[in-house]
Amino acid sequence: MRSATATCRLSVRCGSPKARGVNYLTWLLRAKRWAARPPSTQRVLMVVGIIVVCLVLFAIERTVGWPDSLTADRVRVPRVY
Repeated sequence: MRSATATCRLSVRCGSPKARGVNYLTWLLRAKRWAARPPSTQRVLMVVGIIVVCLVLFAIERTVGWPDSLTADRVRVPRVY
């Protein structure tokens, strides 16, 4: 028996009508599975920690700005005639 995610991935590859819209049945089954077996506390804390780190980096980048030393310069490729 295939899982709901395998069916969803297969439909995206095939270009079926389900691939164009949101497959609500898949999300409903995933939510049911998540409610029956919720993630562990460690996993929830890890996800929250990653989100917090991303938000802190975004806030620092917005307030301080992006350093010029980390900006890639456009490299001109010499033309061969």
